[in-house]
Amino acid sequence: MRRLLVLVGFALAVVAAEAATPRCFGGPSAAGCRNPALDRKVIPTPAQAQRMPNAPCEPVAFDVPFVCAFGAPRGTGADSIALIGDSHAVHWRSALGPVAVRRGWHGSSLTRAGCPYSTARPILPQRLLPDCLRWRRAIPRWLARHPEVRTVFVSHHRGRAVGGLAAQVRGYLRAWRGLPRSVRRIIVIRDTPTSGSATRSCVNRAILAGLPAGAECAMPRSASLHADPAATAARRAGGKRVVLIDMTRFFCGGRSCYPVIGGALVHKDNTHITATYGATLAPFLGARLRRVLK
Repeated sequence: MRRLLVLVGFALAVVAAEAATPRCFGGPSAAGCRNPALDRKVIPTPAQAQRMPNAPCEPVAFDVPFVCAFGAPRGTGADSIALIGDSHAVHWRSALGPVAVRRGWHGSSLTRAGCPYSTARPILPQRLLPDCLRWRRAIPRWLARHPEVRTVFVSHHRGRAVGGLAAQVRGYLRAWRGLPRSVRRIIVIRDTPTSGSATRSCVNRAILAGLPAGAECAMPRSASLHADPAATAARRAGGKRVVLIDMTRFFCGGRSCYPVIGGALVHKDNTHITATYGATLAPFLGARLRRVLK
């Protein structure tokens, strides 16, 4: 009952937040909406962002893999999805959660920070490697026990692996092929651009000076948008089972990537997006999904 109340409460919060959101806030501004009143807004501030939690997810299993629930409550006729990956999968839950609520999907989040779901050997501190490998082995077993999960979402930080980029690409392809046949669709969300080590200070200075932080603190696209081996693997997968969704246009223009878009702070640190900005991308992620899930 407690899990049901948490998930229903989140659904109501999504509706309330949308009603209170300024016109063009966040993602809609990247899509072309214009509201000059947002040019000098930064919500949340960098300091506030570091204290803010990820999008809500109610724990349901504490063994390996750790599982938490989001989206529509289980047992309400909801379809089931899973979100798998490292902390860069976690930050996409802020956009995927509202989509799941609207589409009536019950979501299970199976993530482990710093551990990509791949067969390539990750370059990690030795003390972290055994638990990462154990988590990887547990994922297909969990999915085999939950054949109701037919769609899996994956997203990862680009990371490093023994053998470099080519090994990473092969590792993702092999891992996806190893998922149970009950998983009919694997949706790969391309990794997000990063911000620079000086971006936080730049945004704070722009706030104090009353300047538009998005324009003042933009980074060259070439420095912010890095190669993503999971996206490369998705392009090479062939067939209809693996699908790539690339949301880069909501972070970057042709030459620059922006730390503040439509008044919303994009990153909470150098690589993770804020739940605030992620939530504003939900309608656009939902639109992409409508196209690929036809």
